[in-house]
Amino acid sequence: IQVVTGEDISVEEVVIFPENALPGNTVNIEIKVLNKGEKIVGNFDIAFLINNNEVYRAGIDEDINPWEEKTFLIEYIIPDVQRPFFFTVVADPENTTNDRNTSNNEKTIKYGLPDLKIDNVSVFKTTAEELNIIIRVENSGIAQAGLFSVKVKDKSGIIISEREIESLEVGERKDIVFKIEDTYPEFYVICDEENKVEEIDEDNNVTHFIYEVLENTGDLNGDRMIDITDVILCLKQAIGIDEKNPAFSDINNDGGTDIIDVILILRKAIGL
Repeated sequence: IQVVTGEDISVEEVVIFPENALPGNTVNIEIKVLNKGEKIVGNFDIAFLINNNEVYRAGIDEDINPWEEKTFLIEYIIPDVQRPFFFTVVADPENTTNDRNTSNNEKTIKYGLPDLKIDNVSVFKTTAEELNIIIRVENSGIAQAGLFSVKVKDKSGIIISEREIESLEVGERKDIVFKIEDTYPEFYVICDEENKVEEIDEDNNVTHFIYEVLENTGDLNGDRMIDITDVILCLKQAIGIDEKNPAFSDINNDGGTDIIDVILILRKAIGL
């Protein structure tokens, strides 16, 4: 049996944080290097490549003992390049340490991804049988998100309604309105269930929502209180500034929203 001895530098892990830094912002690059060889190694360079082009180099002047792992933290300013991109870290690119195994000297990660998330869900009752579900989807990542779906499912997983979104720019929020029957007090909102968009975080794409519609209470803004805000909202509906929503504002059950409903909500607000 022939045993090959000598130096062997291995790049074990590369982490860039924060994960969503825009061009011009400084990130920290954490590099874990393990000496798998039988000799002390040190005084070598670490090269940074973006899409296989070297963009930065840092010198390492610390010794690493055999089978010792060291973590190096290096600051770097994200350049203005098309995102996402491939970021490669190469230890000792010129092999000045006479490394016997250079295949483990580098590690590549993908950086600059989008991040879709369900930012908010609102439910409004438009008629006695129909609900409007307004779902706000946000791209909190640092690259454009391409085609993806937004689905509303009931608690058993059956699709109630779905919509396709062509794209979402960096930082863009989009409100998507679903009209469904008022038979689902509990549902799930799922963004990009098919994983068409590679993201920073795949765990913020699902929201479980339970709601209770309180009909004819005068609570127009849904904060479970009746106060001057609800009076003003009802007045705006009564005089035609806002779209009428009798399910909440028709206090006397005459089928509409008018000054009588405003007075009735005002009486509730002041405790009469």
